[in-house]
Amino acid sequence: MSPDMKLETKTPVATEEQPCAPDKNDVDPKTREFYQKAMGTAIESGTRFLVGGSGKGINDIDDEWFTFAREREILNMTVKLCPPEEIIWSKSFIMERERYDGADIAHLFRACAEHLDWERLLHRFGPHWELLFSHIILFGFIYPSERARIPEWVMRTMLDRLDGECVFL
Repeated sequence: MSPDMKLETKTPVATEEQPCAPDKNDVDPKTREFYQKAMGTAIESGTRFLVGGSGKGINDIDDEWFTFAREREILNMTVKLCPPEEIIWSKSFIMERERYDGADIAHLFRACAEHLDWERLLHRFGPHWELLFSHIILFGFIYPSERARIPEWVMRTMLDRLDGECVFL
């Protein structure tokens, strides 16, 4: 697809002047601000980046998203794709009544657990490590025959942390 070719669409699209397209259903100003900041950063750097992140503000897009992004060619354009560790980190916080991304995380573990940078993933979760642990436990429940995909040292680290926090009355 040539850069001057335009796709016809009925929905508003993001432009350099307005990094986030207006949406009649957009009622959360914090989410809008988050995506405007992310898209603005990508546009300013001259990078074409498929953006992800969280409206909760816990896991904002930072330099690590770009540092570990993977370049691929899509529609004859070189783009940087979000690293799987950041996708897992971002999706882990999506657990609401109307949306839960745990299945996506389980599928990512199944597809690429052996290639994940687990140390970086543990670092990303930081004080929210229990959330990562819960997704790993659910992965073992959903795919019992695939449990070995999660490195044993990761499970030991999580179990040791949990053991250190247990208080019995």
